[in-house]
Amino acid sequence: MMKRLAMVFVGLMLIVGNAWAVPDGIWKNITGAPAYSFYMQTYVGNAMLVIVAPNTETFWVFLDADDNYTNGFSASQDLSGAPNSLSITFTSDGSALANMTLTGQLPATYNLSRNAQAPSTGDSGDAPTLISPADGETIAVPTSASPYSMTWTAVTGAEGYIVQICTDNSCTNVISDDNGDWTSTGTSISLTHATAGFDFYWRVRADLGGGSYSPWSEIRRFHVSSS
Repeated sequence: MMKRLAMVFVGLMLIVGNAWAVPDGIWKNITGAPAYSFYMQTYVGNAMLVIVAPNTETFWVFLDADDNYTNGFSASQDLSGAPNSLSITFTSDGSALANMTLTGQLPATYNLSRNAQAPSTGDSGDAPTLISPADGETIAVPTSASPYSMTWTAVTGAEGYIVQICTDNSCTNVISDDNGDWTSTGTSISLTHATAGFDFYWRVRADLGGGSYSPWSEIRRFHVSSS
């Protein structure tokens, strides 16, 4: 049976890219996450609840410190700070599954599963360092017969790497390969196609397993020769 806690709202703020300490127990989203983030904390006998959505792939809901399920949370502002009734409700049978419902400006419902062992943060570890191409380097037009090897340094504990190749310097316009995002279990990928005469940008982050990722590397530019 769920325990209802009286909660004091302490803070609500965007925290994309930050890392937070993890209390015992964690819920991991298994259906995807919204592209917004927020932080909140409650104090009831040292109980704490933290929710982090650093990107569309990771959404952590941390349990309170005494390992009881928190029944709900409400705030007088929405995630952009505008007046709104935002509420978050948890329902669970005490097993490994739960539901989370958000109502307000951005309503949504998520199915959650409990992880037996939580990572230390939702966004941890060192970022990879990009090696080649160097920033501003011009490369020959890559082809299947003559691919270009894009390389970076290894990150301790990485199970793989995610690579984004973009058409803008903030990496908001990402180019996918034939199967979606570029991924690698090593520290390189083979680039087999890129339009001649154009600039491209790229970055890499490590997949640390369990829904945890390193920060993104710096974004570097390279140019594909027109000849």
